[in-house]
Amino acid sequence: MKSATTIIFLIAITLLGMLVFSINTLATDGQIPLCGESNDIVDIPCRMLTPPIVCGTYIYSIYDVDNNTIVDAQPLIQYDNTRYYDDLDLVDGEYQIVLCDETSREVRVKTKMIEILFLVLFGEIVILALAMIFKDYTLASIASIGLFVTGIYITINGISGMNNFMTLALGFGLIGIGAYLMLTVALDLLEN
Repeated sequence: MKSATTIIFLIAITLLGMLVFSINTLATDGQIPLCGESNDIVDIPCRMLTPPIVCGTYIYSIYDVDNNTIVDAQPLIQYDNTRYYDDLDLVDGEYQIVLCDETSREVRVKTKMIEILFLVLFGEIVILALAMIFKDYTLASIASIGLFVTGIYITINGISGMNNFMTLALGFGLIGIGAYLMLTVALDLLEN
């Protein structure tokens, strides 16, 4: 049983390392990421880059779905000869951004999931540690199913709107660890 505990401990350390590495690669080098091309932006500051526009005064306004003004006549910062930008930091909701040339864009802001995923993975590691300490198959099953489901979620949805190689690797890694733990628990139960 001691070798199984060592294997589970190494898996937990590997899982934590993969999570830290993934979060580190998601972080930028101090620059705010561009807002997505789709109608979704995540609830982190993102840089809104305008299409080429020509205005007297380069400003924009943001309205919510009830046409309440959220931001009024905010100045834009020049990016190049015809494009401008500003950094957005909005909470969950649907908004309409109106530029100075009266063009508009609708955005739907959704909550970022990285903190929630980190808490879920941390909870799963704690449950796994408790399962190892108390040699409890029920806790080990809960942790393995949780890792498996979290891996599927990350593989499909990515983390904080990013779905790249690192998020896929983390997702598949969690699926593999969860499946391994499920099989290990099942085999141990069959032997006893």
